[in-house]
Order: sequence, then structure tokens, then C-alpha cells
Amino acid sequence: MKKYSNIICFGDSYTNEESVYKNIGYLDIFKERGYEFKSYPKVLSEYYNAPYETFGAGGMPIHFVISELIKKMGYILSLEKPLVLFQFGFFCNAILKYDSDTELIWKDLIPSKIGNEIFLPVNKQEVISNMSLEDKLSIVNWFEKFEDKRNYYYIDTFISLCKFLNTQKKIDIFGFLLSRANFDVPDNRFILKLSEHGWSPGTEAICDVFKDLTDTHKSTKGNIDLAHNIINQIKTKVEIQHII
Repeated sequence: MKKYSNIICFGDSYTNEESVYKNIGYLDIFKERGYEFKSYPKVLSEYYNAPYETFGAGGMPIHFVISELIKKMGYILSLEKPLVLFQFGFFCNAILKYDSDTELIWKDLIPSKIGNEIFLPVNKQEVISNMSLEDKLSIVNWFEKFEDKRNYYYIDTFISLCKFLNTQKKIDIFGFLLSRANFDVPDNRFILKLSEHGWSPGTEAICDVFKDLTDTHKSTKGNIDLAHNIINQIKTKVEIQHII
């Protein structure tokens, strides 16, 4: 009997690297060079012999990923015996939401360049252009100094959602941190500590494999290492829970 019926993964671009590499044309380059790329959800799928699905997108702030988890809770409960993994992304990837159409990420305060032209998304350009330099600096300063710590709230929210799911049906659901956090990662049955600090140690990036590719998302080896770390942490968590 299989341990899990499905592997369900939530996260940002570091969970959805297949779509990232497809969008920037890397999958075609990998094929030309005979390189087999595997994401960590795929490695977990092969290990547990269960189909996998990923939910989330590149650059997605944590509270949006939390929202995706909430939206998919009914689906998760409908599955026979899923393993659910929630990747906490970069805690500074926060959003200022002005109205139903205007969402401003702190990174948007630094315009991107396409060729020689400055580019800002249309729905953000008016908001940003009307900000004083003092306002822009104040917002960036806030995010860099305090936003990371404020987002500890989302770990607490995630744990609450895990507890609720388990009142409905016993489900192995775990969150883990890939990026460094400016706070102590809690000891909790639903949080995997991938290192002594709590977040994942550095893994091999695709730019380490191919020097001409500048993207810093993970390589196949990086994802295999991460997946095995997750597997070992899950074994420890499940064993402790059975003892309790």
C-alpha cells in the first residue's frame, strides 16, 4: 500500500520552477544539452510513487500562497491520503493593495529596464509616479527592516489552518522555509526545520551547472537534495507523532 495517494505542493517560483524555466526558454536549452531537470515536487512524486500537483506562482507573496491553500482545502480533504507541503517564500515579498485592481509589491518601487526604456506595469505607474522620493525610501526601509518579522504572522496562520484540516481528517501537512528568516522558526509538528536555523541550507542553482545561464533557481541536484531533506524531516515528524 502506498504511503501517500497524492503530493500537493504550495509555494512560489522555487516550488514551480518547471513553469519558470519553461517561460524563460530554459527547458528547451536543457533538452538541447541533454540535461534532465527535476523539481523537488517531481522528486517527491517519484519517491512516494504518487502523482504531484503544484499551486502558486513565481513572485507570489506568502499571504497569496496562504490564500491558495485555503481555496484548495476542500480538494485536499477529498483526496485519499495526501501529503501537503507548503513552501514559505521570501518574507519581504509583501504587497500594498490600493484597490481591487492596483497591487504594489515593494520591488515595484525600483523600475525595471527593457532595453533603454523604463518599464512599470500600467496599473502601478500612476501610483508610483505620484509618490515622493521620501515615501519610496520610507516604504523600502520599512520592508527591509520590519516586514520579514511581521510576516511571522503567516507561519502562525498556516499552523492554524493545519490544525483545522486535521480536525476534519488526519493529513500529513508540513510547511518549510527556503529563505533565511529574521526570527526564530517555531518548533511545531507542522513545521519542518531543514537546518539547525530552521530554513533550508544552500542548494545547487542552475547557474552553478551552466555558467552561461544566469537564473538562480535550483538545479536537479539542488532539488534532489532538498527533497531528501524533506523526506528525512517528515520521517522524524511522523515517528514522533506516532509515539505521542
